[in-house]
Order: sequence, then structure tokens, then C-alpha cells
Amino acid sequence: MVVNLGSLDDVTLNKIDKNEFHRARDSIWDRFVQGGVIIYITSYRQEEALRFHAGRVPQFYKLVGHDKEKGNRPKYSDIHYPIYFLSPIDIVNIKVAPGSRVVFPTDHQFSSYLKLVKGFSFYLSLLNSGRMELFLGRNLVTEQLQVVSDRKFEIRDGGGNLLGGRFEIRPVCKGSIVLLPPIGKSQIREGIRRIIASCRFTPKERIPNWVTKVTLSGTNKLDRELKVLSNKKKAVEQQIDSVNSKLHTLRRYYRLLYTSDQLLEAVVHDALKLLGLTNLRNARGKEYEDWIFTFKSLHYSKLGVIEVKGRKHMVQKVDLAQCEGWVTDYSQKGKHAKGILILNQFNDRLFPQSRNLRVTMENKLEDYARRREICVLPSCVLFDTINEVLAGKKRSREQIEKSLLQTNGTLTAL
Repeated sequence: MVVNLGSLDDVTLNKIDKNEFHRARDSIWDRFVQGGVIIYITSYRQEEALRFHAGRVPQFYKLVGHDKEKGNRPKYSDIHYPIYFLSPIDIVNIKVAPGSRVVFPTDHQFSSYLKLVKGFSFYLSLLNSGRMELFLGRNLVTEQLQVVSDRKFEIRDGGGNLLGGRFEIRPVCKGSIVLLPPIGKSQIREGIRRIIASCRFTPKERIPNWVTKVTLSGTNKLDRELKVLSNKKKAVEQQIDSVNSKLHTLRRYYRLLYTSDQLLEAVVHDALKLLGLTNLRNARGKEYEDWIFTFKSLHYSKLGVIEVKGRKHMVQKVDLAQCEGWVTDYSQKGKHAKGILILNQFNDRLFPQSRNLRVTMENKLEDYARRREICVLPSCVLFDTINEVLAGKKRSREQIEKSLLQTNGTLTAL
């Protein structure tokens, strides 16, 4: 089965009966569980995010704006027909600058299709099996489900980011999922024709069992050599997988320079943990501050109250006021608190060329932050610090806390 996700735009989706869409999803997933191969031509849908599950039906939402009357809190709207609702594997797209180098094995099953791929603007990340667990029923899934990638089938860009591949959900599901990068709309018919042609069954030669027992000079020696080489190949593949995993983990820190919203929040959380702030917690829900932590270097109790913001333009007063509001909430409860605004402003500008822009606020905003004792930490400064730590220049938690505590206004070096 071939599913062209790019054809399911908002206009098309709104014409589809919701119940039929759900039945189609169930039919596709049943095929996957029973052993079918489902081929998806992917598409970029940045606004899709999984919100919660209602029964067996995933609910999705998209960002539609910000509410200035409520401290510039994000406003969301439900999506009833998200494109990736049809995929058994949870998929997250990461937007990148357009590229053209697509890397895949020369003997790839879908090489004829992949030759039509002239470029890409996103890669795939965070593939997991949460939705399939829900579909099967968590009470019926007795073993941990795991998304397994066929390394020989992977499609990547020049930087090693994943553009597509073949995946299984083990150990329960018998089928496989194939994800292929999109092509131009004018070529989609030809692309699907090539996909179908690549899937045509070719009868295998049937060799009688007795033939292999007939002596043929040289075969035993080659079999032994092949076994040795296969073991070496397996070891090298494991090393490659390990290096790729480490590389992917490190590359996430680039998000400190160009992302906003949930992706920025996630990487800030990881960066702060790397710097020693391991007790980050969210006690009041996503409508309030992103995290709080307790300063351990003080002889009295004081909270760090963290708000994370990503902007294509300069920070606004409402961002600072929102952070100040969270601090006031805790102060009214009799708790000492320090506001920390982690800011990724001008996040669509080239870095490091835009560094001065990223670490500078208007004078009146800088004065506002100082008077309210808010520490404004540009995420590019956090990125520079992570870079130094990874290069061996360690920071103690006490040093980090001291910088955050003593800074009112912009912190230009951590």
C-alpha cells in the first residue's frame, strides 16, 4: 500500500468524513500488524503535535498564535485530520535549510524513485511506537515495543540526517513501514509508478537441498571467508550505529540556535542538565513557567524560575513580564525566586554573524530586566557554553548558579 501524505492537504482533509478517515487508519494499521508493507511518501507538517489520547484516538493540535492578554501564552487549535495520524510510527519533522544531496545505497529497492528526489527541506526525528501501543492496547502489549531501522535501507542527507528508510515495530508487528522523501507534484504519478514497479514480485530460484551437498572446489574456503567478513561487518555496523547515535545527540544542540516552542524547550532542558542542573521540574503544568529548580549553592532556599522563548524578532516586554509574573506567583506564596528568561531571538539569522543581535535587548527592556532582577540568558550563549564543556572546559554547578544569580539583565557569558 502506498500513501502519499503530501496529497492530504487541509482542503482535501476537510472533505473527508471523520469516521471514514479513522476506519482507513485502522485498516492500514491492521495490515501493518499482520505483515503488510506500508509505504509513505512523507511531507512537512510543522504545526502538528500530539496533545493527548482520548481512548484509542490521538488528539493533535497546532499553534495558531499568542494571547497577549494572558502574558503572550501560546494559543492552540485542534486538528482532526493530521497527516501523520495514518502512520503507526510517531514521526517528528525537523525543518532545515533546503539541501540537494540525498544519500542511499546504489542497490536500494526504491533507487529509481529516489532519483526523482531533487531536494529536501526537513528530516525525520524521534521515531517511536507510542501510538501503536495505544492501538493494540497497553494491557495486551506484554513486551516493550521498539522501532527498529533497517540500516541498509536508510536514506540520509549529506550531514547524516535521516530522510527515510524501512522500519519495523518489534516484537509484536509483523509488517514494515517504508518512509520515502517527497518529490515534486508534477512527478508524483511517475514516482508512484516507480514505487509499484519496485515492489513487483520476482520469483526466486529454487535450489534443491541435495545440490549443496555436492562437492564444488573452492566453495568451502569462500564460505569461511564470508563468515569472517560477515562478523567483521556486523561489528563495524554496530560501531557505525553507536557513532551515529552519539552524533545525533550532539547535533540536537544546534536547536539552541534556530528553534522555538517545544523543540527549543526540550534542547534547553538537555543543555541545562548537561551543565549540572539535574533537578529541573515542572510542577504547575505547561500553562505556566517551563521549569523550576532549587539553587543548591545557597544556604537558604531559593527557586530558579525558567521561561523559554524563541523569536524571529527581538524579545518583547510581554516576554519579560510573563517571566516576572511567574516569579511573583511564588513570591506571594512566601518563596524566594529568581526569574530566568532563556531567549532565542533572531533565530532565523545566520550564526555566528548575528551573535550581537541575539545577545542585545533595547535599553528600556534591559533596564526593565535589571529592575525586576530577571536574568536573560540568550540561547546562543548557552550553545557556546555547551560547546566549551564538550571540548573539555568544564563548569561546576556552583559556577552556573552564581552566574544566573548575580546577573540582572542580559548574561553574555556563562
